[in-house]
Amino acid sequence: EPFVFRSLNLRQQSADGQPAWEILSPEASYDITSKVAQARNLRGTVFRAGQPHILVNARNAKVVDDGQRVELQHGVVITLFGVNPVQISGDRAVWLPRQNVMLIDQRPVATDRRSRIRARTARYLLADDRVELRGGTVLEQWQQPPLGKGPRPPAPLRVSTTGIDWKPEQGRL
Repeated sequence: EPFVFRSLNLRQQSADGQPAWEILSPEASYDITSKVAQARNLRGTVFRAGQPHILVNARNAKVVDDGQRVELQHGVVITLFGVNPVQISGDRAVWLPRQNVMLIDQRPVATDRRSRIRARTARYLLADDRVELRGGTVLEQWQQPPLGKGPRPPAPLRVSTTGIDWKPEQGRL
């Protein structure tokens, strides 16, 4: 029988003792034999120099091998903090904390204040600050950030390509 917990809190520190990442969930079960935790409403934080850098949310998650692999499903949202905040959303993602990579393989959309990029797959290389979007990739860009939270008007710039590499912190494509 798996253990059932009212909350899950996993933390990993970097070699210098700073927080590296953290996973929280209000409800989880854990199978000690397979080392797999099932969690609902997961919230993860990736730290840089001890400060929150990326926030990860998903309705359902599977934490494999005590945090070596985190499989996120349904309503996956990855938020990159910074001067120009970026949000990457999708239906499914795999986070590999030790490799500093997140793979979004179902309907990824990357959005900042002025741009939106859709593709078949996305790979976010955390240490390199690079999002690689591949397959049927469409970039839409606006001159001004939209007002309010409503739907955006049609983009004046729309480019279709096979792939885009994006450095969100620098704003470079």
